[in-house]
Amino acid sequence: MNKNLLPGEGHSFDAAVAELPPLPAIIEYEDEYDEVVRSIRTRECWNEVAIHVSGESTIFRFNQIDSSVRELVRHYLLSNLQVVAPGTMINYYRGIFAVQASDIKLVSCASPLEVKEAWPTLSAKYPIQMMAALKSLLGFLCKCRFMSWSSLYADFVSYSLSLQGKDPYASVRSGSCFLTIEQEAKLVRWIDSAAQGSSALDRREVEIACLIVCSYQFGMRPKQLGMIRNRDCSVRQSTEGMRLANPS
Repeated sequence: MNKNLLPGEGHSFDAAVAELPPLPAIIEYEDEYDEVVRSIRTRECWNEVAIHVSGESTIFRFNQIDSSVRELVRHYLLSNLQVVAPGTMINYYRGIFAVQASDIKLVSCASPLEVKEAWPTLSAKYPIQMMAALKSLLGFLCKCRFMSWSSLYADFVSYSLSLQGKDPYASVRSGSCFLTIEQEAKLVRWIDSAAQGSSALDRREVEIACLIVCSYQFGMRPKQLGMIRNRDCSVRQSTEGMRLANPS
């Protein structure tokens, strides 16, 4: 990549950032865990914003991003929340947050062929999570027609900028997606306690306990449980006990 590109393109970069399409006043995304649609007022989150995923919130701290690329990254993260799963955007935030501002600015200003030439060097410098975030950023720049990027290069970004060593089952192989021994022991104690005190539980509490027992019995992982929605579940009343209690 042409190392002289960045100093000469400083003004063009700032001008291109200023010409980015304005963000909507309100951005909405679906919180699948709590099954609600959450709203972000973009004019009220210049410094940070909370994103809710899997029952937890992650703070996007824009004010901790280098000022030279802050507005570009802020536009990218908030805009993509409308089309990309919030959990994925959290991963991209963590990745892009750790990439040096000079590299973000450099790939944004460079031509597609120059980025392709520099991609192996960047891949050796950054782990795959950061490279995935950079690749996602470039896809956003294509949509916005930012400097040398345009929609014509969307396929180029998708297929020519590879992510070496990507393992879709990395969390399964590492075991990070499973309960720890301590968590499993705590869950079993809770199930035992619920069974012993079942007579004191109301109907809703019994339903929850039964669902947890079934989930544990069939080995569902925490993420799998978090993806299940209430509308996808049903608890059927059995008449078996009634027949046994009142035989005809």
